[in-house]
Amino acid sequence: MTGKLEPYMESHDLWLPPMQQLIFRDLLHVFSYPGRVAERIPTKPVTWLALLAALTDGEVSLADPHGLIAAGIWPKLEASAGTPEKATFVVADGARAVDIRPCIGTLESPDTGATLLLRVAALGENTEGGVRLCLSGPGIRERTELAVGGLHLSWL
Repeated sequence: MTGKLEPYMESHDLWLPPMQQLIFRDLLHVFSYPGRVAERIPTKPVTWLALLAALTDGEVSLADPHGLIAAGIWPKLEASAGTPEKATFVVADGARAVDIRPCIGTLESPDTGATLLLRVAALGENTEGGVRLCLSGPGIRERTELAVGGLHLSWL
């Protein structure tokens, strides 16, 4: 999807607490199993907006350096606008080369780093023309492969 998302999300109930709780539970599940793709998180019109709807509230800041969020969506997210260097969450276009420097936290306080949500074309096991990632390490029982379509290599 190119351009800004227009405010027509009510059909997916993204703004209702039960849907946001479902999305949050699924997000916690996939965070626990790196490389898995959530099945129940709404993908229409865009997944990253569903994630923002579940993650943001009036206590966090959000940076949108590539202008992906339409003005009518901001009030629903309740987050204050911030810069990538200081925001709690950053949504960015993953197809573009890295042109931002989000806060990465520190060894002592990694929780002070930003959560980065990248808009990509596709995510899954068999994404044609995508970057294939091999995931292994702590928390990953078996080596897992994941394909990401529309991701600029500078993000890796």
